[in-house]
Amino acid sequence: MRTFSETLFAERFDFAELEQTVASTVRLAIQNPVSLYLFFQRYTYFNGYASSMISRLASSISMSRYLFKDSEILINEQADRGMQIADRVMFAAVDEGANGVSHRSLAQATLNTVGDYAGLCVEQRNEYCRVPAWLDEIINGIIQNYQGTPGNIASLIEAMGFHVASEIMGDSEYGLLDKIVRHENKGVGFDSYLNQAYPVKIQGHTYHPW
Repeated sequence: MRTFSETLFAERFDFAELEQTVASTVRLAIQNPVSLYLFFQRYTYFNGYASSMISRLASSISMSRYLFKDSEILINEQADRGMQIADRVMFAAVDEGANGVSHRSLAQATLNTVGDYAGLCVEQRNEYCRVPAWLDEIINGIIQNYQGTPGNIASLIEAMGFHVASEIMGDSEYGLLDKIVRHENKGVGFDSYLNQAYPVKIQGHTYHPW
């Protein structure tokens, strides 16, 4: 039996190609402040749902605790391990509320800064909030595949794989964003703007807008 690991996922998915797609998209977007705003608007919209699905998956697993049992424990009521697995899944979201503020709030602060950089008014920003049908289709796929079905072992295993792959890609994406926006374009464009931007306050805490 093989366990989930980065090696296992690397054998099945071309992460290099996926990373190249992300990198080329960011490099294209950063050439224009408005394009950069549109990129971040859709990126933060997508991730708002992806983060929300972690707790749904954990709930589906914990509701199916008897599907996951310790084979060395003979007493059924003491053998279930679904709650422990659910706890491991939720660990990925432990920092979601770090310092009393959600990742969504931090993403909104960054998006607002990009909007200021692009010089967009309220009406323009609201216009860019209109979600295209293709993006809604992607979000619906995330919701269906990420949450798993309580009591359905195949669905739950697939959902856990979806979760692991999402975490791997998330780490890569954040690294690429930082590399391209803050290093490849150091001292120019949005990086230059960020160096002069004021800190933002969210729920009593102060953060750099990036």
